[in-house]
Amino acid sequence: MQNELSLFLAAGVMAAGLNAVFAGFGGWLPFSSFGGIEASLVLFFMVFTSILGVHPVINIAALGTLLAPLNPNGTLLAMTFLSAWAIGVASSPYSGINLSMQGRYRQQGLDSLKWNGIYSAVMLLLSMTALNLFGLD
Repeated sequence: MQNELSLFLAAGVMAAGLNAVFAGFGGWLPFSSFGGIEASLVLFFMVFTSILGVHPVINIAALGTLLAPLNPNGTLLAMTFLSAWAIGVASSPYSGINLSMQGRYRQQGLDSLKWNGIYSAVMLLLSMTALNLFGLD
């Protein structure tokens, strides 16, 4: 539990620091509003960075801080973050689950990405569709 606690505490400190950095940029925001299309772009970005090794908690801390001034629909934002976490953890060869599988069963690092690649692509498309349908409101 020590490592997980450290990760969550570090994400909180990083979010506070990012808030100060973004305020220093004069309130720069990547979007003017947060709807289905923006949620899909955020989801794609989060899954992509998860595959590269960025933990979803870090993405959530960073992007939650960045998107907060837009006053996004909380449910849409939560759906985006939950989808990114589920897809990112399953597909990333660097997630804790896949690292433990690599150590325990001596599988190659990219095997989990190969095995879960189709699942991840299908879930990414389905999640983007759901976000866009929900974002129509």
